[in-house]
Amino acid sequence: MRIETLEIYLAVVEAGSTALAARKCYLSQPAVSMAISSLENELGQRLLFRALGQHKPIVPTEAGILFADYARKALMDYDNIKASMIPKNDMHEPFILGISHTPSNLILPTLVNNFKKIYSNILFSVRTFPGYQMQHKLETSECDIAITSNIPTGNGFIYERFFYDPLVLIAPKSFNIKSPITASQIKSFPLVVREDTCNITKILTESFEREDISMNELNVVFQVYGNDAVMQAVSLGTGIGFVTKSVLSESRDDKNYDIINVKRFRVDRYLYLIRQTGSYSSEMKLFWDFAMKMKWRGNGF
Repeated sequence: MRIETLEIYLAVVEAGSTALAARKCYLSQPAVSMAISSLENELGQRLLFRALGQHKPIVPTEAGILFADYARKALMDYDNIKASMIPKNDMHEPFILGISHTPSNLILPTLVNNFKKIYSNILFSVRTFPGYQMQHKLETSECDIAITSNIPTGNGFIYERFFYDPLVLIAPKSFNIKSPITASQIKSFPLVVREDTCNITKILTESFEREDISMNELNVVFQVYGNDAVMQAVSLGTGIGFVTKSVLSESRDDKNYDIINVKRFRVDRYLYLIRQTGSYSSEMKLFWDFAMKMKWRGNGF
């Protein structure tokens, strides 16, 4: 039984879907299904059950609930072992974590707080930079690890996807838009977008171009800085707009917008952990490995 298998199992339990768990673990769906099947064969117990009917979630059996509790404890013990085994004379200077603005608001606090619960003796500082500047900040040693959706260009970098944060379309409740709509229908509504230098704008532009729709065909009425500014403009009735899914994970009892599904139009966005090749301290490796795991993520993620 491998640590990775426990993580895959918990990802399926928490997501209620092998497809969603595969996306969050950056694996193929067959790989996730094979891992679960192998685990059930090893234990001689059925752990997961899918009720009859379309779109029914996968739920753990009685044995699966018990196993999930043990799996969470085993993963926590594994992290505690790694934390306690760091030699005192092997501690390095605090590393610097650079992060772009969007993930710094929501994802970073959850990640950092859960990391510090286990690795309280590891010191690091956090600095926020625009995503398009992140590669330069790494090259000039202004940060040691970067978190951004911007992939570095050229050689000399190591990067891994660690968080799936797609774009979601929201619209003012006053527009009374009946979901779902098509990508072409978006052209008939006023649209709020992010600044030109933002990677979200680049990703959105590429997604529309795959549908043979240029940004010039869209009715862009407002350009703002940041996801929160998009949400505020939409809530005030200025227009519809795309924001990251992580922003919507916040509890907003007074929200004045609706989430609109767009048929066959998915705007994928990933966050990456990035570092330069070469120097890589044990503290940096622990943070990198922790960020790649599923267990620090909240239910909204």
